[in-house]
Amino acid sequence: FKASESRFRNIAENALVGIYQSTLEGEILYANNALARIYELESPEEMILKGVVVRYKNLKDREVLLENLKKTGKVTNFELEVLTKAGGTRNVLLSATLDGDVLSGMIIDVTARKQAEDMAHHLAYYDILTDLPNRILLYDRIQQAIIIGKRENRSLSLLVMDLDRFKEINSTVGHYNGDLLLQQVGLRLRALLREIPQIGEHFLEHVARELSEAVAEDVHKAITPKRLLPPVLGGRHAGREQ
Repeated sequence: FKASESRFRNIAENALVGIYQSTLEGEILYANNALARIYELESPEEMILKGVVVRYKNLKDREVLLENLKKTGKVTNFELEVLTKAGGTRNVLLSATLDGDVLSGMIIDVTARKQAEDMAHHLAYYDILTDLPNRILLYDRIQQAIIIGKRENRSLSLLVMDLDRFKEINSTVGHYNGDLLLQQVGLRLRALLREIPQIGEHFLEHVARELSEAVAEDVHKAITPKRLLPPVLGGRHAGREQ
């Protein structure tokens, strides 16, 4: 028995995934080195001393986890956010079994994968240059707006904006400065939309319910060439009041 226990501890201590045992109350009975590294702790002993409850970013996740364990006796790939020693956030997948009041399980750090997924999603729906919603996201939100408008018998408005003489800017001051112009316009457009109470910071998230004719008129008044375009670009005026 002692030989088996020694082999288990040797495997656990050198594992690349976090391995632990804890009670239902949150007392940690065992933690390996990999688990301590996930939480950016100095040692497993520090993990054991602090307990498990303080590591949950959202205690509701712990409630759901324990509820599932009590129902089925095990969970697999339970996704949650945990807190590191410095207060940072990590995304992890937790798998565990329940034997009496003791949990035994493994934790895998998937923070890098989660960040890559979020980045891929962002690149799919937002313009890489201006960071504004692209045509795919805009089309999706317009479709939602049409559905909601029909269901609630509400009118909708669509405001279309174009940058006049943009090709001339590219040809006279170069594509680099043209890209800078688009970036500045994107930043200014976001700032201008925040000034409109009905829209705030999340323009497309509200368009389905909020973009009535009156709100569209407020947007039109706010977005003027003088306020939207940077005054000077590459030594030249980027736009003029129309």
